Amino acid sequence: MLGLPLSFMAPIVLAGLVALPALWWLLRVTPPRPQRIAFPPLKLMADLLPKRETPARTPWWLLALRMLIAALVILAVAGPVFNPQGGQESASRQPLVLLVDNGAASARDWLGRVQLAESLIAGAGRDGRAVALAGLAEPASSMALGTPAEAEDRLRALALRPHMPDRNAHLADLQSLLAVAPGSDVAWISDGMRLEADDAFSRRLTELARNGRVTVHAASAPTMLFLTDVENLANSLNVRVVRAQPGAPSTVNLRASDQRGIVLGETTTLLPAPATEITASFALPIEVRNAVTRIEIVGERSAGAVLLVDDSAKRRRVGLVTGVTADVAQPLLSPTYYLSRALGPFADIREPRPGISDPIGQLLDQNLSVLMLADVGGIDKDTTARITAFMERGGVLVRFAGPRLAAASDDLTPVRLRRGGRSLGGALSWDAPKTLAPFNREGPFAELSTREEVSVTRQILAEPDGELSRKVWASLVDGTPIVTAERRGAGLVVLFHVTADTTWSSLPLSGLFVDMLKRIVALAGAAAADIGQTGEARVETVSPVTVLDGQGAFRSPPATARPVPRTYSDRAVHAHPPGFYGPRNATLAINTLKTGDRPAAIDFAASGITTRAIEAPQARDLRPPLLVLALLMLAADTLATLWLGGRLKAMTRARTAAASLLLAVLASGAAGLYAGPAKAQTPPQAPGPGSGAGGTARSGSRQRRAGPARAGGGGGDDPPRLRADGRPPRRRHQQGRARRPDTGALHPHGA
Repeated sequence: MLGLPLSFMAPIVLAGLVALPALWWLLRVTPPRPQRIAFPPLKLMADLLPKRETPARTPWWLLALRMLIAALVILAVAGPVFNPQGGQESASRQPLVLLVDNGAASARDWLGRVQLAESLIAGAGRDGRAVALAGLAEPASSMALGTPAEAEDRLRALALRPHMPDRNAHLADLQSLLAVAPGSDVAWISDGMRLEADDAFSRRLTELARNGRVTVHAASAPTMLFLTDVENLANSLNVRVVRAQPGAPSTVNLRASDQRGIVLGETTTLLPAPATEITASFALPIEVRNAVTRIEIVGERSAGAVLLVDDSAKRRRVGLVTGVTADVAQPLLSPTYYLSRALGPFADIREPRPGISDPIGQLLDQNLSVLMLADVGGIDKDTTARITAFMERGGVLVRFAGPRLAAASDDLTPVRLRRGGRSLGGALSWDAPKTLAPFNREGPFAELSTREEVSVTRQILAEPDGELSRKVWASLVDGTPIVTAERRGAGLVVLFHVTADTTWSSLPLSGLFVDMLKRIVALAGAAAADIGQTGEARVETVSPVTVLDGQGAFRSPPATARPVPRTYSDRAVHAHPPGFYGPRNATLAINTLKTGDRPAAIDFAASGITTRAIEAPQARDLRPPLLVLALLMLAADTLATLWLGGRLKAMTRARTAAASLLLAVLASGAAGLYAGPAKAQTPPQAPGPGSGAGGTARSGSRQRRAGPARAGGGGGDDPPRLRADGRPPRRRHQQGRARRPDTGALHPHGA
């Protein structure tokens, strides 16, 4: 801040200082000290003499002490904070261009970065330099030099963003500014991390500011932890914990929760010193794992330490049924072998028991998400009705061709099929095996790339009609469909025009087969959103529902958030912040890092940039020292009051111990020390034998009267009984015994 380094959190309390003069007037007069008059009653009558007394005035130094105590209390309640100005004066008088990384990697020490930026702006203000400020996680906009006060206003409006900064987008604006103001000094408060080719920004920055100085303020070693790459495996839910560079061993506590914020599981893993990433696992049942929507690192308040999980990461139940009768005899050649190997990493596979009469019905009773039929021919009406109802509820039916399907005809296919099939590259065929054509941009395989090694030697052809082109998801280079699909109610039916094994094509042997099945399985429950009313494949646009802020907490979407296509798989940006997009039953999750992202440390030395540690001046709360000083002065006031009243010498040992205990408690409360328990005072000793009935017993220099002798004689040798406070009992007139002539004698210390 510009101006004084002292501020108050509650400045209205300072108005109490106005009452100090009235407090001086009230404390100025002290009433006379009350006299202590000891028993017996005649002493009271002797001291009750008519005297005219005037009140005494409190010494000025005691009044000043009390006024100072009141002022310290008022200042402490006002909450004073000392903000030292850390901006270093520079010999340069060139303008200052201040660049701030305000992305997710800056969350751990964001307040320190803001304080450092404030100190740099304050230093530029004292030097009379113009300042330009830009947040590198903000959208690119024109940079302009202005006054330090204007830069402070822009800094206050700069917020921590939940995405990584796009530094390269600001190079054009930075180049325009440095062309107008050559020789400007550039200060970059960096998070020290880069993704992909972000390291080019530092090299380009030195080229643009070749006539000025470039100083980077960054942490000595980036320690921010990120989450990425969630996998729902057969027995666990795995997530990757990554960091930019090796550091000290770190114990990472992770927590998984559902949409309502209920914690479903916790796990702890150790990130060793030389490693930059490690896999953490949640051992949970499949039903619980499918309900997880948020995984976070406990204690890391950053959007990068939160990983959102959408429906695509759920482990679906997939039922496999084949019409091949030789499965048991040749298990490695059956279609279910290739399907189970391809689906194993991301799906829960269910197969019917051997020899059962209704395998499809048995699987449908197990709450499937996807049903796959490999070369299943004729299906009876009851089973057809159950499969149709399954698709109406959002299930996905995937069928694979084969001799049985080519010879049958039913309504559980997306297109009408020709009888028989088409042979390519056989002894009686003029055609050579065909390869796959590039996938349709509007289908679910749009982001997949075809493989030249995939070839098709036989396929089932579809009858051409006006709707066929809208149902094709994949085709051969000659335009004949190889994968078709159609919407059925809330579900979907998909047909591969080749077999699930290698008899008709080499597709089951490629990694493309795994990717295609993964995309189809992910459509279960969300198929209605991806398939149009007429059945054509299209890309739906989904709007943000809830997003993350810079500290990883959920919030409503800002006005700058924009919808995304459902096929969006990139990392979060300013227009698409991390969060959930789309309806609740078919959500799309966008995270700070995309799958496969690995942050790395920026090599500033390679660019020849001077680096400094982020050491912003820390604000100090002045309330504790003010309160401690007020308590010490209060203790001094107490001692001064006792001394002025003449009570210090008259205090007994018990009162001295109590005062000492009070001072010890005040001192321990001020300095944070522990005061030991106080011990009770030992009562004074009884007078020894040898005193007569009318004699006196002495204790120190104070003389006390002995009590009357007991009836029955010989009372002179018995010690007098003491009261609970250690004083002798009051004298009482004994019946049958003459009163001593000195009954009305005064105590030598009656005052």
